[in-house]
Amino acid sequence: MRPRLQSAASVRWVTKGAAFVLACAALLAIFSEAPAGLDPRGCSLERSLVPPSFPAHVFGYDLQGCDLLVLTMAGTRNSLLVGVLATILALAVAIPAGTTAGFGGGWLDGLVGRLVDLVTALPIILIGLVILSGLDDRGVLLVAIVMAVAAWPIYTRVIRAATSRESEQAHVDAARALGASRFRLLVRHVIPGSIGSVMAVIPATIAFTIGAEALLSFLGAGLQMPDVSWGSLLAEAQRYIRQAPHLMLPGLFLLIVTGALVVVGEAARVRLPE
Repeated sequence: MRPRLQSAASVRWVTKGAAFVLACAALLAIFSEAPAGLDPRGCSLERSLVPPSFPAHVFGYDLQGCDLLVLTMAGTRNSLLVGVLATILALAVAIPAGTTAGFGGGWLDGLVGRLVDLVTALPIILIGLVILSGLDDRGVLLVAIVMAVAAWPIYTRVIRAATSRESEQAHVDAARALGASRFRLLVRHVIPGSIGSVMAVIPATIAFTIGAEALLSFLGAGLQMPDVSWGSLLAEAQRYIRQAPHLMLPGLFLLIVTGALVVVGEAARVRLPE
């Protein structure tokens, strides 16, 4: 019994640590331009690839002589913003599609299922390369839309399964027997009972979209300057990794934040009722 309690306590501490990391990342993104003197464009070639120094410039400078900490903070804002915007856009499509398929059934369920299968059969990186590489103005919103194309089938499948399961519960049958309309059943009983399943998958899906955006930016098809992200910073770092290994520090942010999102998502999934 004691090892099991110790294991449960360890899991709780890991989850709290992951939540703390995400809170810090969110604050860093929100206030990335608040401190005086933190300007991503304040660069000087005289400081090109200068290594970290404490306490003034703990991340050092990049090739253009820009403060890497400032760039990483700006990249944190853009990377998280892409993940959050992609989630909002994907849910805007997935909620009506998933609830219609799960609650309505029949040919609508089959149509949504085939459409989801079609989109998931296409690699998101290939989709992003084809769409984004031919565009000149690749900002946060445009990249988020492309990421939403990859994310909405994930949410649709979860919402469809949760809606279908919830519509067969006893309290829904009781409301149906009392004469509740289909709209009332959906809004008052089915959707509220399905929210937990969707909330559990959101953190891991945000981590997926952030990772996909970082890979696209690393390949040169993601965000364009003056916007920066963790992926675009790593793209520059890989050319000078031997000369300036400190340029890989944004990759540490990427690993920690996406890992924390996965941990929080897993903790939320475990808490779901069977």
